[in-house]
Amino acid sequence: MYLDRLTTAVVGIVLLAASAGQLPKLIYAVRKAQIQLIQETKASKWGQVPLLPESSARTGRGLIK
Repeated sequence: MYLDRLTTAVVGIVLLAASAGQLPKLIYAVRKAQIQLIQETKASKWGQVPLLPESSARTGRGLIK
Protein backbone atom coordinates (compact mmCIF):
# COMPACT_ATOMS: atom_id res chain seq x y z
CA MET A 1 0.00 0.00 0.00
CA TYR A 2 0.92 3.65 -0.18
CA LEU A 3 0.62 4.22 3.55
CA ASP A 4 4.25 5.30 3.82
CA ARG A 5 3.69 8.04 1.23
CA LEU A 6 0.56 9.19 3.02
CA THR A 7 2.38 9.29 6.34
CA THR A 8 5.20 11.32 4.83
CA ALA A 9 2.74 13.79 3.31
CA VAL A 10 0.83 14.19 6.58
CA VAL A 11 4.01 14.77 8.57
CA GLY A 12 5.07 17.40 6.04
CA ILE A 13 1.73 19.18 6.24
CA VAL A 14 1.83 19.16 10.05
CA LEU A 15 5.39 20.51 10.12
CA LEU A 16 4.48 23.30 7.67
CA ALA A 17 1.38 24.21 9.68
CA ALA A 18 3.34 24.19 12.94
CA SER A 19 6.13 26.35 11.54
CA ALA A 20 3.62 28.85 10.20
CA GLY A 21 1.73 28.95 13.50
CA GLN A 22 -1.39 27.49 11.89
CA LEU A 23 -1.48 24.18 13.74
CA PRO A 24 -4.63 25.03 15.77
CA LYS A 25 -6.50 25.85 12.54
CA LEU A 26 -5.33 22.58 10.98
CA ILE A 27 -6.47 20.60 14.02
CA TYR A 28 -9.83 22.38 13.93
CA ALA A 29 -10.26 21.57 10.22
CA VAL A 30 -9.44 17.89 10.79
CA ARG A 31 -11.87 17.61 13.71
CA LYS A 32 -14.58 19.34 11.70
CA ALA A 33 -14.06 16.87 8.86
CA GLN A 34 -14.21 13.95 11.30
CA ILE A 35 -17.51 15.18 12.75
CA GLN A 36 -18.94 15.67 9.27
CA LEU A 37 -17.90 12.14 8.30
CA ILE A 38 -19.53 10.71 11.42
CA GLN A 39 -22.75 12.64 10.73
CA GLU A 40 -22.86 11.44 7.12
CA THR A 41 -22.36 7.80 8.03
CA LYS A 42 -24.92 7.54 10.82
CA ALA A 43 -27.16 4.52 10.69
CA SER A 44 -30.25 6.74 10.67
CA LYS A 45 -29.45 7.65 7.05
CA TRP A 46 -29.35 4.02 5.99
CA GLY A 47 -32.40 2.41 4.46
CA GLN A 48 -34.76 0.20 6.41
CA VAL A 49 -33.89 -3.47 6.52
CA PRO A 50 -36.73 -5.60 5.17
CA LEU A 51 -37.70 -8.02 7.92
CA LEU A 52 -38.98 -11.50 7.20
CA PRO A 53 -42.37 -12.36 8.68
CA GLU A 54 -42.24 -14.38 11.86
CA SER A 55 -42.80 -18.10 11.42
CA SER A 56 -46.04 -19.53 12.75
CA ALA A 57 -44.11 -21.85 15.06
CA ARG A 58 -42.57 -18.91 16.89
CA THR A 59 -45.77 -16.90 17.22
CA GLY A 60 -48.09 -19.79 18.05
CA ARG A 61 -50.37 -19.10 15.10
CA GLY A 62 -51.34 -21.92 12.78
CA LEU A 63 -50.78 -24.67 15.30
CA ILE A 64 -53.34 -27.43 15.69
CA LYS A 65 -54.75 -27.42 19.21
